[in-house]
This record gives sequence, C-alpha cells and structure tokens, in this order.
Amino acid sequence: MNAAALLRHLSALAILLLASSNARLAQAAPGTAPTAPSNTTAKLPQKASNKPLRILFLGNSLTAMSFMPWMVHEFVRASGRPCDIEMLAFPGETLEGHYHTVKTKMALTSGNWDCIVLQEASEIRLEPRRAAQYAHLLTEAVKAKDLSRKAETPTKILFFEAFADKGQTKHQEEIRLTTEAICRQTGATLVPVGELFAANLKEKPALNPYMSDNHHPSASGSYLAACAIYRAIMGAKYKALKASLPGKIAYVCQANDPYIPATESGQAPPPGTSFTLVELKKADATYLQNLAETQPKSQF
Repeated sequence: MNAAALLRHLSALAILLLASSNARLAQAAPGTAPTAPSNTTAKLPQKASNKPLRILFLGNSLTAMSFMPWMVHEFVRASGRPCDIEMLAFPGETLEGHYHTVKTKMALTSGNWDCIVLQEASEIRLEPRRAAQYAHLLTEAVKAKDLSRKAETPTKILFFEAFADKGQTKHQEEIRLTTEAICRQTGATLVPVGELFAANLKEKPALNPYMSDNHHPSASGSYLAACAIYRAIMGAKYKALKASLPGKIAYVCQANDPYIPATESGQAPPPGTSFTLVELKKADATYLQNLAETQPKSQF
C-alpha cells in the first residue's frame, strides 16, 4: 500500500473508536500498541434463537465504517428472522492478510455460517492475481468446512466489490473486471457495491456515498452497501422485503465491547449508550433500497 493510501486508512481510525485494548486483542495482534490493535473483531450481540441467519464479514475499513454489518443485521431482523453476525475488519486489510490471520481461520472453521462476505481492498486492481489466489484459498476453506460438517446447504459466499476513490472511473472499471474474474473462478456471488456507488454519484450526487476523504463510505454509502449485501442474501425475496427496511439504524454499546462507533470525546461510552449509525429521509432510503436492485454491467 502506498503512503497516501496508508494515510487514508489511518485517518479512518480517527473516526472509529477501538474501545478495547485488553490482553485478548493484544495477543491477536503481536507487536501492536495497545491503543491501536491491528485487528478489529466485532462479535455483535444477539438475542437467543434456535436458527438465526449466521453471517461472517471479512474485510477492512470499507466494511467497518458506520458499522455496516450491523445495518445488515437490522435488515434481516426487520424481515422477522433472527440474525447472528460476526465481523473481522482491519484498515487496509487484504484477503491475503485475512487468510494468514489466526482469528479468520478460527472463524471460518468454528462457525457454521449461512453466508460469508469477502471484501478485498480497493488496491485489488494493482494485484489482481494475488487477490484471485487468496479469494480462491478462502472459498476452498469454506467448501472444505461445509464438507466436513456435511452441510445440507452450502455456505453462500458473497464478494463485496470494492469502490475506487471518488471520481476514479478508470480505476473502478479495473476493479469491476478483476472482481468479475474472481467470482467466475470461485463461484462467489458478486455484490456490485462499486458500481452502485458510481450510479449513486451520477443520479443523486447530493446523497454522497463517500466521506470527505473521497475514499471511505459515508453513512449513506454504508447503507447502500448494506442494502446490496442484503439483496444478495435474500435474492428474489428482496423486492417484497425492502419496504420494511428501516432508514434509521442505531447501535447500543455492550459491556466490554471490542468495537464502538466514534465519540467526540474519544472515550469509550458506558454500556447501554446508543449511537445513531445512519438516519435517512424516507425518499433517500427508498432510493438507495431501489438502487441496490441494479444488476452489474455484465453477467457471467
């Protein structure tokens, strides 16, 4: 990663508050200062349920911003189905990094996931072969787990298409082509987030999917990504379910929470503190929900 990209990812950490610096996280990231653990693991709180929809997110800050996986959690819950979500995310992380991370391997082998969302860094366009190699290795690990547990229904693997920096049309095209090739190779379902961001900018620029750094997603951008992922999970059912999706989503902090949305004070808020992750006007929420139904430019 070049210096400019690294700076962008480090600035993202200023927006996120990593509240826990306990020994468990420090052990998972040897050599990392306690105030900035190198791997962020978020085990989201759930109500007890017999058969929740279980989703694992593997990504970086493009996934973690605005706590996007929690938005997917709330979408699933709005449909009346319980949900269990786990997120492994680290600013600038790649699929190669995830493949060599103990926590990722433990999550892949210990959880009987219904769906796994893979998100490669936007620099995928610079090293497409390496991205394809590790996407293949991760999907093969998931298939091996399915085989060992004799799963009746294979784990659904989604590939979150990264988005280029705002306005970088050529870069986005390179990302799209690489992502399509990877999905063709692995059998993963493409979630065209990058293309949806481009469409959003063209059709409704006032509802900016980017933060001021023109690299990370805004709250509405994360909402759009969550809609696209939820649509990929639900398939044809999404059309009927999208009307029930909330436009305002909050997160309530839990005791010993390893991940808490940012506060102006920089201090970890007490358990029970509620954060509004996104609050959209009804028209804007409806627009993003409908946009998420847009298909990629090319089918394969």
